[in-house]
Amino acid sequence: MSGQLLRIGICDDNQTDLERIKGALCQCLTEMAFECQTDISLFSDGRVMYEESRQRIFNLVFLDLEMPGWGGFDLAERLHMSSPETSIVFVSIHDSLVYQSFTYTPLWFVRKKRLCGEMTQAVQQYFRKTAHTRVRYRLKEGIGFREIPITDIRYVECSGHTMKIRTRSGVNTRNMGA
Repeated sequence: MSGQLLRIGICDDNQTDLERIKGALCQCLTEMAFECQTDISLFSDGRVMYEESRQRIFNLVFLDLEMPGWGGFDLAERLHMSSPETSIVFVSIHDSLVYQSFTYTPLWFVRKKRLCGEMTQAVQQYFRKTAHTRVRYRLKEGIGFREIPITDIRYVECSGHTMKIRTRSGVNTRNMGA
């Protein structure tokens, strides 16, 4: 994932737990020798996190299950509807909720009492899941190249010696030569 920005959101109404989750995550990324830039945002309110996620999509979120207002399940449901590509990890002191969490198709479930060990498992699972999204297509532009994430490509159309690549952001045309 070198060269990309990994956006992570953490939501927990308990400030101490919020910092513990961030600390365990940072320690895990350091131990894994993770070389990507990260942007970690902390939230103590589910509604605020949701509104922020509408402005910038998080790649990975860690959600406490029990919070006033929107709990982790409520927030997960809304995040999944607005940005299904966001990976969700539930964090809780209640082991018994792990099976109830399956309704929301989480990437992982981390128990707060085993935060450090299970954080590593959650992050490893994220990288296994997203390994295919790091594949890029190199598009020749002028004298250089531009890389397009394979997941941004909607379709490719060839006509004669011209190839059109339709991406999320528009169409890129490439002349293949004679």
